[in-house]
Amino acid sequence: MSNWIKCSDELPEIGIPVLIRIPTCGHWNVEGGSYRGDGVWDGAWCGTHGEGRAYKVFQWAPMPGEPV
Repeated sequence: MSNWIKCSDELPEIGIPVLIRIPTCGHWNVEGGSYRGDGVWDGAWCGTHGEGRAYKVFQWAPMPGEPV
């Protein structure tokens, strides 16, 4: 997917499901998530993990269309 948007450039609408990219263990994790506002995201890896800090979302992309 080449439509990744840097969070530093633009954020999605609050509450709209999107794909998010999070760096975990030296690799990129891609998952569904949504932006809650004020720098807070919902997603499986967005909560507090390891060393008492949350993983940072660096990029997001619109959800792809429904499968055919």
